[in-house]
Amino acid sequence: MLVDNIVLEDEDIVLTEAPRDDELEKMVLEALDKAGRPVSWRELKRMFSGIAGEDRLRKIVYSLKVRGEIVELVGTRYVLPKYADKIEYSRVKNPAALHRVRAKTM
Repeated sequence: MLVDNIVLEDEDIVLTEAPRDDELEKMVLEALDKAGRPVSWRELKRMFSGIAGEDRLRKIVYSLKVRGEIVELVGTRYVLPKYADKIEYSRVKNPAALHRVRAKTM
């Protein structure tokens, strides 16, 4: 996951501008899509280490969850709704997201 906003670059260091919230949301969605499976909070933090702080990442994940763009599973794992169909319904913490996805496909 590379951020294109390079501010300064020399032999030893590359300084980049932090992504805006909308860019970070896209990056989280892309990471979950690429994984194609449930991703734990610990994995997400590791993926975005150096890109976004834990509090900011938590805010973005919460926002995506509330809007139904991602599904939270038991065990603090996250997945895109399109991959959640294969998951046992009782393990989903925000089942409204699945209802929205199923309604769109019917």
